Amino acid sequence: GVAEADVTVYKSTTRKDVYKLSPHYLNSDVYLHAEDPDKVYIDTYSVKSGDYTYEFTQQCPENGSTLSQYGKLQDGVVEIPSEYFVARILETSESATLSTDRKCVITLPEGYSKPIEEDHGIYMGLIAFNDQLQNKPIALLDETSKDEFTDFIDNMQMGNATLLYYAVDQAITTMTASTYPENLNNAVLITFTDGLDQGSLAMAPEHRTSRNYAAYLSERIGSTSVQEHKLKAYAIGLKSNDVADDELFMLNLEALSSDTTVHPVSDITEVQEELSRLYEELSRQTSKRTISVSVPMMSHDDTYRFTFDHVSDNIENSTLYLEGVFNIDDLSLDNVTYHGFTSTSGKKIIAERDGVYLKFTFDDCRNLEEDILEVEKDDIDQWTYIASRDTWQHNVENDKDGKINIEDIKNSAVIMFALDCSSSLNGLFPTLKETAKSFISRLAGSDDTDTGIEETSIGNVQDNAPARYYNLQGIEVKNPHGGLFIEVKGGKSRKVLIR
Repeated sequence: GVAEADVTVYKSTTRKDVYKLSPHYLNSDVYLHAEDPDKVYIDTYSVKSGDYTYEFTQQCPENGSTLSQYGKLQDGVVEIPSEYFVARILETSESATLSTDRKCVITLPEGYSKPIEEDHGIYMGLIAFNDQLQNKPIALLDETSKDEFTDFIDNMQMGNATLLYYAVDQAITTMTASTYPENLNNAVLITFTDGLDQGSLAMAPEHRTSRNYAAYLSERIGSTSVQEHKLKAYAIGLKSNDVADDELFMLNLEALSSDTTVHPVSDITEVQEELSRLYEELSRQTSKRTISVSVPMMSHDDTYRFTFDHVSDNIENSTLYLEGVFNIDDLSLDNVTYHGFTSTSGKKIIAERDGVYLKFTFDDCRNLEEDILEVEKDDIDQWTYIASRDTWQHNVENDKDGKINIEDIKNSAVIMFALDCSSSLNGLFPTLKETAKSFISRLAGSDDTDTGIEETSIGNVQDNAPARYYNLQGIEVKNPHGGLFIEVKGGKSRKVLIR
């Protein structure tokens, strides 16, 4: 039979031929990409129904698949065969290809009066690896979608072998193939591994040796950009007991990091500390403060100073200011220096002219701790240096309400987390899963203190906290009995026999 439904269609104002579809019968939005009419695809999306969450993935490289099953757009109508989609139940990991006797048909309206409000936030994907890869496609991570990511972590199971290189290789491919908002400003790959690679050469034999594959990945990480932003890669290494080649272990960490600093750790608590540090770094970069100040036309070759700490009575008291020399030829401040704060505007700031006024914009203003600069309109003043008197003249006619604007701009970031699920983790596996879930909850902006790393990460919980039990595959068991289990309590894990 034929199932029809009304769909509200929004068209992106910044990304050509990207549409947001809001079916009236679903509680989620669906993004359609029709940049190439012969390669139309839909981003992976999830639908909650009863106790289960159903995830639908069109099998194409943009969604992390090795297949190229695209739909087509012709005369305003999109057609995608149903068998191009795989449906998976997140709670059970059961999956199946959709029926072959149906197809998805979407008729796009001629007019688009509803432009997409571009999303912003953290976009995240997960790759769990042992002798095979498990993928959670990249999607916006927030309080609404958080459970999809934590459920994926809960369903991870340990296995033999360690497709470390291949997992990182696929993670980079997925990151570069996905589409993000225009406000993306950060692309991060975090790899956790407890040892060496085992098995990746079966997937990519052209590299021939482990060291060759590691060198290839190092070069790929260094040359990869995601939507014009250089990829930042971090590798956290918790060496397992079966690692005999210390040199190759460290070489792996260096190859999978984009800077010269690698992160070997000695226990799971240090893993938590590294993830907490990365969280703080990422959270600072998801928004920026831009300050614009309009002043009357300046005099060529004069030195000007903008202070940001409310010192209109005495410039010598200022500890937050920028200073530069005005060039009337291109309406710029040249040789700009910053004191007490930073800005990405650099050493040359070109003004916009509006009649007799010049508007200078100072981008991404931060204090020396790299946090957003706290400043109010009344704190900002302009000064001109009078060389003949060796003094600074205050511009008392600066209209702070009408000529100063402080704006917070939300940015987006994409994070791909590659997680080692090899059997050599043994009793640490449940603890690692809890650590990863805490990291995800913080990124999602969770107010739930039961999941914050600082409050209740495995290394910090109280000794009287209730124990949690997992089977030897790392799956949590609510009422354990009749076998060997892993008990996690008070920041420690151990094997226990429960009869």
